[in-house]
Amino acid sequence: MKKVILLSIFIFLIIFSVLVYTPFFKINEVLKKGGDELTNEVYDKMLSLYDKNLFLLDTNAIEDEIEKNPKVQSVEISKKFPSKLLVTIKYRVPILEFNHSNNYFAVDIEDIVIDVKNEKSDLPQLEGFILKKVAPGEIIIPSPSVNYYRAKEIVEIADAMGYKNYVIKNEDDNLSADFKDGFILKMGTERDIEKIMNLFVDIKKELNDNEITSGIINCEDIDAPFYSPANKSE
Repeated sequence: MKKVILLSIFIFLIIFSVLVYTPFFKINEVLKKGGDELTNEVYDKMLSLYDKNLFLLDTNAIEDEIEKNPKVQSVEISKKFPSKLLVTIKYRVPILEFNHSNNYFAVDIEDIVIDVKNEKSDLPQLEGFILKKVAPGEIIIPSPSVNYYRAKEIVEIADAMGYKNYVIKNEDDNLSADFKDGFILKMGTERDIEKIMNLFVDIKKELNDNEITSGIINCEDIDAPFYSPANKSE
């Protein structure tokens, strides 16, 4: 019995030595399995794993480290024996930016701050909101929150309509949008964003047909929208 135990231990040590110390199981290739392309930062991290033993590699720890990057939404690393790593990564996609205190805070659909810059991008800009949290990787808490979610709905619908690089303003709890096409949409506190956007498009088309290319389209009363020249008050 003692000989059997000793033999088992000996065999185990041999197998362990082969698995751990042989170059056959050293990582020599990282492959993208699916998802988004690897950024240089993530790829450099994967390169640092070359020549490490595939059996001993803690992929969960590597995933956790990569996901600390606020730009990364999820990552999955799997082993392909004898010597390859497969990486599937998904990055957060910014849908809008807050213009606040001379900085621009890019936010994704889940309200996560992805990045903070001192120059604006071509993303829709939100102005006039109070931000309680602005650190990358955290959920942003804008105030008033009701208008923020209305603004997100505007972004979703406006993007589907093909609008780019526009500004949504919160002023005294009223929303307005400058779509940079000559017209400003005022919507007050009205909640039916889809109906407002459709009204805006229809009224703007009618105005363009009459060779009017700028002004204010006021939809604060959704049942009685009206147009006024931009240089006049509402």
